Amino acid sequence: MTINKKPGNKALEGRTIVITRPVEQAQLLCQMVKDAGGDCVQFPLLKISPLTDYSSLDPTFKQLSQFDFAIFVSSNAVDQAFHRLHQLNVDFPKSITCIAVGPSTSAALSAQGLTAITPPSRFDSEGLLALEELQHLSNKKVLLVRGVGGRELIASTLRARGAIVVLAECYQREQPQPHCAELDTLWQNQGISAVLITSSEAMRHLLDLAQDRPWLSQTKLIVNHARVQEQIHLHYQGPNLSVVVAEATDDQAMFNALLQQFHQG
Repeated sequence: MTINKKPGNKALEGRTIVITRPVEQAQLLCQMVKDAGGDCVQFPLLKISPLTDYSSLDPTFKQLSQFDFAIFVSSNAVDQAFHRLHQLNVDFPKSITCIAVGPSTSAALSAQGLTAITPPSRFDSEGLLALEELQHLSNKKVLLVRGVGGRELIASTLRARGAIVVLAECYQREQPQPHCAELDTLWQNQGISAVLITSSEAMRHLLDLAQDRPWLSQTKLIVNHARVQEQIHLHYQGPNLSVVVAEATDDQAMFNALLQQFHQG
């Protein structure tokens, strides 16, 4: 757990904010919190790791030219996929139509020199599946780039629309926290104003670690999607939790939702 503080009479002065994103993805949100005068506590509930065995993935990456579409479900998918492609000395064909689930994923593809189609508003699987480009896919080959064990909605829906879908699972997600003793101590020493949670998996991990902790029901939980909130109904049976769903999935929307909870600034 890393605590960062930037002093000053700002909107989050005196507030302690826990960010549960993987460390490498938490920096912007953490900086926003610090710039607003708050204490930023990094307590990652997910760790993005390379595969230990690429024997299933590599043959697919060596035959990219056969695909019509490549769908990237996250910026992690982009980063990990291109890391492996560079190791294999394989160029990504410009002939493939790239589709990104949201702006951050599109930006990651842009950094690789690629332009992606992105949903206009809803940045999730459902928004992606509503794209006109993915409605009529008879005999089209689609590469679905994701982590191990991702949601099956995209693959199953596209197959029902006639596509030939090949999974490119290029990374794995791990839970790096054996317990939440650090958060217990933080609560006792200075309190926790809010916990920011940006994935269903991270929410499940938090609930597993903190089910019986009184601070869980006394802390604002800021989430980036209604599906993250739904995990509470599926995996939690304790007192009612205070959950706020941000208007969008990006960091700025999460930060705006955080500020609104304290009616400051």
